[in-house]
Amino acid sequence: MPEPRHEKGFCALDITKLEYFLCVCKHLNFTKAAEELYVTAQGLNVAINRMEKDLNTKLFLRTTKGLVLTDSGYQLKETAETIVGEFHRYQHQVHNKDTINIVCMTHVFTRLPYSVQQLLFNLDPAFPVALHEGFCSMCEEKLIRGEVDFAIAVPLAANTDFKPRKLFTGRIVALVHKDSPLADEPSLNIGMLEGIKFLTTGSFSKTQQILMTQLRQADIPLQLAFAFYNPASIIEIVNNHPEIVGILADYFMEGAWAPNVIVKQFEEECMGFDISLVKNVSRVQSKRTRTFEQYLLSLMRRAQD
Repeated sequence: MPEPRHEKGFCALDITKLEYFLCVCKHLNFTKAAEELYVTAQGLNVAINRMEKDLNTKLFLRTTKGLVLTDSGYQLKETAETIVGEFHRYQHQVHNKDTINIVCMTHVFTRLPYSVQQLLFNLDPAFPVALHEGFCSMCEEKLIRGEVDFAIAVPLAANTDFKPRKLFTGRIVALVHKDSPLADEPSLNIGMLEGIKFLTTGSFSKTQQILMTQLRQADIPLQLAFAFYNPASIIEIVNNHPEIVGILADYFMEGAWAPNVIVKQFEEECMGFDISLVKNVSRVQSKRTRTFEQYLLSLMRRAQD
């Protein structure tokens, strides 16, 4: 049976296609994504090519070293995460009204204690949990719309509707090449970036917001700032270019390694920021949700004692 024709400019993206796309975003490798999805790598590649053709844009750059998400791909990823997350949230609500919905900033859960990770990955029988992953802005949007009960994220802008409870402090670090003049410095300060080309994650990240503020206050002109969704791209570029510095939140470096890259701390205290459990107090919370909040915070306290 022939596929239905679509009007010009219209593309039918169902949940399965979006889940395929998000899985490729996760691995940036067709073979690994195909293994997780139980499909062939060739079939997955064809599906992504069809999506790119239907959308009339490139979602990934195919390089000799792997896939790189394009700006269009990043934009679709944000939309796809919202749509797929909504669908999964609906499924959870239909099957279990007691489910606790949490959105967590990308990569942050790797810095949480093992007991909290187990809780968030729905391994504690006392609390069914649906975990969503996203960027700081996505966490804020989901809280405002009431789609999640809690967010694990950077405390949001001044808003009396939100109440944050600090979980841990993150820091912004610099990645320098072992042959860089900065490699011998015990620590860095903002002034050392003057005249240096550097890369950061995109404007959606707390890293770039803090960095740009510090550069403006120090009256240091911006040399170079590419917005990469995948921190691995920044690590790879610094690994091959001694003249470029990469700047990331330290939780992105969990488990990351490159032979030519050295991680440097910034001296300034203001290069740190808090990760908190955030709730929207303008919405009525159930007794079960309040119990969950206290339980998660108690797990954090025990792990930090």
